[in-house]
Amino acid sequence: MVNWMNAVLLTLAASTVPADGLASQKYDSSVRIYVFTNQAAGGAVSEEEQGRLDSVRDLSNALNGKQFTIVRSAEEAQLTVEVINREEREPAQGGFGGKSLTKLRDVILRIRVKAGEDQSELKAIQPSWGAAAKDLAKQLSSWARNHRLSEPDKPRKGDRTSATTSAPAASKPEAMAAFQ
Repeated sequence: MVNWMNAVLLTLAASTVPADGLASQKYDSSVRIYVFTNQAAGGAVSEEEQGRLDSVRDLSNALNGKQFTIVRSAEEAQLTVEVINREEREPAQGGFGGKSLTKLRDVILRIRVKAGEDQSELKAIQPSWGAAAKDLAKQLSSWARNHRLSEPDKPRKGDRTSATTSAPAASKPEAMAAFQ
């Protein structure tokens, strides 16, 4: 009975570890992401720049722990996100003539996302900066799923490299003969 139980436990333990024995790599599928904004060279920070820095913090907090791992430099990242602009606008008020007690506003947060050669600009329009950051985190999750991400210093599978250009091209008759 004991030998049978040991055999079952050993079989279960072996089935949960991949053949290469690296169980931790199986779950390390998070995307390394670097979030930043351009900063002025001088020591003084403008109000607009401080707002973008606040949005970097909000977006980093919204991204952390989902499918992303925040890294400290662009060189370590598979995906870079630059906060390029944020603005606030007041939507049109109703025509009732009363005084509004709460400030109605829309905030717009714009980012540029880059992964290798692929890049896009995304924006979120929400009633608060935190909500805009959370909305962009959802958009980034979809963007990362729909684009091929590579290691920072390694070419992606399927990319055309110098190996494809160094091979002699087949002449037209040879290429046609291959299909007949």
